[in-house]
Amino acid sequence: MSKCYGELGIVAIGTGLACDTDVHDFHRLLHPDLLISTSGRLIEGISLDEQKAARYKINGFFSEYKVLKERFGKDASTLMRLRACLFSCTSASLAGPMGYDQELCREIEEVSGCEHGLTTTTAVLAAFRTMGVRGLSIVTPYPDEVADQERIYFEQAGFPCVNINNLPSPDVINPFWIMHQDPEFIKRFAIEHFDERADCLFLSCTGLCVLDIIKPLEDELGVPVLTSNQCAAWYIGEILDAIRPGNAAQYGCLFDHRLS
Repeated sequence: MSKCYGELGIVAIGTGLACDTDVHDFHRLLHPDLLISTSGRLIEGISLDEQKAARYKINGFFSEYKVLKERFGKDASTLMRLRACLFSCTSASLAGPMGYDQELCREIEEVSGCEHGLTTTTAVLAAFRTMGVRGLSIVTPYPDEVADQERIYFEQAGFPCVNINNLPSPDVINPFWIMHQDPEFIKRFAIEHFDERADCLFLSCTGLCVLDIIKPLEDELGVPVLTSNQCAAWYIGEILDAIRPGNAAQYGCLFDHRLS
């Protein structure tokens, strides 16, 4: 009998287009038999206030799963496949005090009725722990106030930030431009701004198209390179035993490690 990988529900916060990056990456990294259902929730900008407000925009989609189960019965096989729900946004899942991401995980589990409520930040922190990160060099498209919140959150979680560098933007609070950043430009920017005191480079934002530059950056810098979507896919794959066979290893040394 073939294995049932079930279903993953995703809510992405962005322009409605930015979530395409997340889903594209997950399809490349996770088993093709894992069903992925998605919904985008719009924001008007990427200010810290917008990230905090995103919390109240996600529950509607996730709660639909629970409503359908209650309406059609727990024995409805098409509805019982839901195994995990992911809030796919790095900055919005760390927009509060330490432990904010875990609060969101509990909320997601409650409103969706699924076993695993997940956020990008939860996955990223798990990857940091597994890789034994001691110092971070971060590249992000976020404005200063959001980048500062990220630095504080990670440092309070025990992962010091050696430096954090914002990608140049024509409009720092406009989310539309993020997914259109040239991966080769991001690669050059990351190499130029990596601080050798760090033992890990983190490319932060689920909207960045950076999956294909992870391995080249690791070869160039000699340190693990982690990204928001890579960490989320690895974490989901570990929890659901759903890593895409024979494919993930080319997307960074993180996939050589088991969730600890």
